[in-house]
Amino acid sequence: MASFLDIGLLAGYSKLFVFIFVWLIVYAILKITKVTGTNEGINIVLGLILALLTLFSPLATSIIETIAPWAAVLLVMIMLLSVSTKIFGVKESDVFASGGLKALSATLVIGIFLVLVVSNIRDQVLMPGENGTSTELNTAKAVIFHPQVLGAIFVLLIAIFTIALMVNKSK
Repeated sequence: MASFLDIGLLAGYSKLFVFIFVWLIVYAILKITKVTGTNEGINIVLGLILALLTLFSPLATSIIETIAPWAAVLLVMIMLLSVSTKIFGVKESDVFASGGLKALSATLVIGIFLVLVVSNIRDQVLMPGENGTSTELNTAKAVIFHPQVLGAIFVLLIAIFTIALMVNKSK
């Protein structure tokens, strides 16, 4: 039986919603930061390109599908909080008078979104040792002393010492 809250038909349009969401967010960020200057065309085209590239990655699309509803709820809550404080005569400058409250709330929101993203990625990526795959990398010791990791550490150490020696010779 169909109900008023049955939104199963909208699931087919999820890719379109992700595309529009990414396009608008990228456009808004570019417009606010003015990284590309005041040229609106460049902002629109860069947003379009990034939105198209997002559609090619199922992982990115899945992450945005997970985060977008939470972002919408967060924005609605912020608007309701803003309206309710104005109703009672409190100015926004009084609410965020100390920079600590603003930083704390921003850190909390970013932390929640990071937890959502990491848990979504962890659910979709098959880690070594799962589903009967190789258990070679299931301990920290095995990862650290894996030949590829040791090789990468060796190359990074060579790069660090090379840069340090080049800086000392230029002084």
